[in-house]
Amino acid sequence: MYRAPSRLQVIAHRGFSGLYPENTLIAIDAAIRLGVDMVEVDVRLSRDGVPVLLHDASLESTTNGRGKVYEQDVDALSRLDAGGWKSPCFQGERIPTLAEALRLARDRVALNLDLKTADAIAPTIVLVRQFDMLDQVVLSGLRPCQVRWVRRLEPRIHVLLNGHGVLESLMRVMSARCAFTLTLWQARRSAALGLNVSHRYLARPLIDRARAHNLSVWTWTIDDPMRARALAQLGVATITSNWPDRILPLARADGCYSNCEAVFQR
Repeated sequence: MYRAPSRLQVIAHRGFSGLYPENTLIAIDAAIRLGVDMVEVDVRLSRDGVPVLLHDASLESTTNGRGKVYEQDVDALSRLDAGGWKSPCFQGERIPTLAEALRLARDRVALNLDLKTADAIAPTIVLVRQFDMLDQVVLSGLRPCQVRWVRRLEPRIHVLLNGHGVLESLMRVMSARCAFTLTLWQARRSAALGLNVSHRYLARPLIDRARAHNLSVWTWTIDDPMRARALAQLGVATITSNWPDRILPLARADGCYSNCEAVFQR
């Protein structure tokens, strides 16, 4: 069973994506071997309803395929090259299914599953149940109504509110202070574990108020160790990075970060 340590946690963004092709098994395994606390991957559905790991809807971004992910069956997707775009030495890496990723990570590392489409929610929960990984997974990328839906489908699973998307929309029509207040209210109302927010939107008032309401603040994507240090001192619970090897030494330094709490603590 995964137990969250009571210190800043480092999350590998799409696996160890700075060095390896994103959202592939080799990137996930490299992040695990590096010693990260969690690996974030992106989940979409194939045409035949199988959850697979891809960030973009378009296959052209990180594979040698064309068209949209949802236009291809999983068998066709599995034949595409998902590594050659990064480097010739990764040619032949395949698009993993979520089941393959869960099998690789089980009892080794926690996973942050960023659900890119609403139709991926239910099939993802089914798989997480099948692998008996409810205590090892957090779902992210979700709007308030989707968080509440997840809570109805499976109350035991950890869920993050996509605070970035909420804040971005609200700040177009109201002050930052009001936007922060409403975002926190939505997170509490939907019983989210915390907020997942771009570091560009973070300030001490938001973090302090979130923690006062027992909400953890997760942030992305930070590759600069000095920026990571500043955010940790503000009290964020997790930092997501393409280059987790740059952030891990800071997070592991004795006494370096004491402002955060266990991210799965409720």
